[in-house]
Amino acid sequence: MLMIIFGAGASYDSAPSLPVSVDWRPHKVPPHRDDRPPLADQLFEARPFFADIMQRFPPCLDIVPRLRHRSKEQSVEQALELLQAEAVQDERRLIQLAAVKHYLQAMFWECLSRWAREHYGVTNYKALLDHVELRRDRSCGDLETMRGGYSRVCLVSFNYDTMLEEVASDHPPPRRQHW
Repeated sequence: MLMIIFGAGASYDSAPSLPVSVDWRPHKVPPHRDDRPPLADQLFEARPFFADIMQRFPPCLDIVPRLRHRSKEQSVEQALELLQAEAVQDERRLIQLAAVKHYLQAMFWECLSRWAREHYGVTNYKALLDHVELRRDRSCGDLETMRGGYSRVCLVSFNYDTMLEEVASDHPPPRRQHW
């Protein structure tokens, strides 16, 4: 079996026409920044269309400053965990966190739609899955070949978005033939 693990940031660098941005810093604005899928620390940035989406879920606006202006040692996930812990004492937090969930869903939907349009659906995900499919050994059924081939593929993603799932749905698994 071949296992491919997509780390956080794989969607951020999913467009083959753009350079990989390993050394991205706020003072180095990468091309197409507004539509680029965000890294975790960018989920609540003041991008114009992020702000438009946040306006649809007003309860989240109260806690966005805490999510934007965290200490450097605190991740956005840790900040959300602290807010979740506060919900035990204050049910307003539950409403605010529900609004954050809806914001994230709407933001990713819009961001990925824009990104796909911007790059005409061409992604590194598609190229990789095409490469994998081309080299998959169909002759060995469920057994892996001795020469290092693979018949099965397992994709693991640590991304917040569904870009990989959408591309993978275009590559359905082959039918198994039983002899």
